[in-house]
Amino acid sequence: PHTPAPAKGLPLKVRDLFCADAFALLRLRHFLIFALCATLISIPLGTYYAFTASWLADAGIREVSTLMSLGQMSEI
Repeated sequence: PHTPAPAKGLPLKVRDLFCADAFALLRLRHFLIFALCATLISIPLGTYYAFTASWLADAGIREVSTLMSLGQMSEI
């Protein structure tokens, strides 16, 4: 079906470029808590993905990618 973009033909606004409407959702308490928790959980995940492969290799694990894939599946 014909589904044009909702803002097709409208002028571009700076507000749209900076996603101001999305940041306005942070005024909602439950969304703010969700966003904070997601941010805090992402900090150790970044460390995990950056350093686990080299740590496992140093520990003598041969199939590092297989073991890390199993770890990622366990997260799901």
